[in-house]
Amino acid sequence: MVPAYFTKLTGGSKYGAWGAIAGLIVGLIYPPVGMILGSLLGAFAAEFLFAGKNAGASLKSALGAFVGFLAGTGIKLICAGVMMFYIIIYAF
Repeated sequence: MVPAYFTKLTGGSKYGAWGAIAGLIVGLIYPPVGMILGSLLGAFAAEFLFAGKNAGASLKSALGAFVGFLAGTGIKLICAGVMMFYIIIYAF
């Protein structure tokens, strides 16, 4: 959901947000590179084909999806670190 949010944040339409999610799901076939490229290409293709935007605006939305993917991964790493901290503290 974070890549879709960042796609909309960078000026993308709902088509770009759905394209980012669809690309991420299709990219699960070849993790982790497929997920990154799938999100990027899905947002770009959806903006370009369905929203009727030019290549520059579509690329901006696709880069928003990429930054969203990175932000989502960072949030997951922080959550995992906090959980590990509490497990170590309270388990011993």
